[in-house]
Amino acid sequence: MTDEQLKQLAIVKGLVPYEIDSKFIEREIEEKHTITVWFVITRKDKIRLLDYLKVLYGNDGVKIRRSSAYYVDEINKVLYNSMMNEEIDAGMKIGLGIFIKSIAIMDGDFDNGKNKEQVFRDWAGEEFLEFYKIAYPDKYQALLEKDQY
Repeated sequence: MTDEQLKQLAIVKGLVPYEIDSKFIEREIEEKHTITVWFVITRKDKIRLLDYLKVLYGNDGVKIRRSSAYYVDEINKVLYNSMMNEEIDAGMKIGLGIFIKSIAIMDGDFDNGKNKEQVFRDWAGEEFLEFYKIAYPDKYQALLEKDQY
């Protein structure tokens, strides 16, 4: 799924207008509709935005090591699946910073100096962690291995 395909799907689903101008983008930014903005900006701008968010997390002592391009693709996948499953309403209310944090925690890439499994547990709760262990055993194992280096 390319960024342009994601944008076109958002247009088809009525999440963004067909005609997009700078005033639309400015208004969405002012209203903190970061996901709406995400649909319409270029890949280059998405990467720059995620680079900036990673710096902000770094200012709080958190290292996120995977590339911003990786996170662009992961966020696009989540949004695409949400639109296809008619669950996008919940996703539209989540800020972009929460998306990157969630993906980083689930991938074991949210390094705040604490145990990765405990960070996951604190973020999502015991019930979701147990679900994750069963639903994504390979990802869970990779999360545990991140603590070993």
